[in-house]
Amino acid sequence: MKWTAGFLIVRVRPAGWRFGLVLPFPLFVIEEALEAVASIVRLGLWFGWRPPSRIGRFVAAEAMADIVRLPAAFMRGLRANGPLVLAEVVDANVHLSVRIV
Repeated sequence: MKWTAGFLIVRVRPAGWRFGLVLPFPLFVIEEALEAVASIVRLGLWFGWRPPSRIGRFVAAEAMADIVRLPAAFMRGLRANGPLVLAEVVDANVHLSVRIV
């Protein structure tokens, strides 16, 4: 049985703090929110909404919903690959780590 990740955890510990600040973000909530945005864009396109001209020059209107779905697929891939460290920065002033657990 493969274990899937459930949270994006951001830890920030500034210099001089004994304990750091831990910010947990549930991955399924982020994934579902991205899927909802993609569904709203697809529904808007179905009703005839066209993207603004700045975006429309580079992206076809029909591809907008698929482009919005891409971050949700990325999040699904992160969840499937289990625990991993995305970033860890240690400086004289701060210790920052971003993990998927």
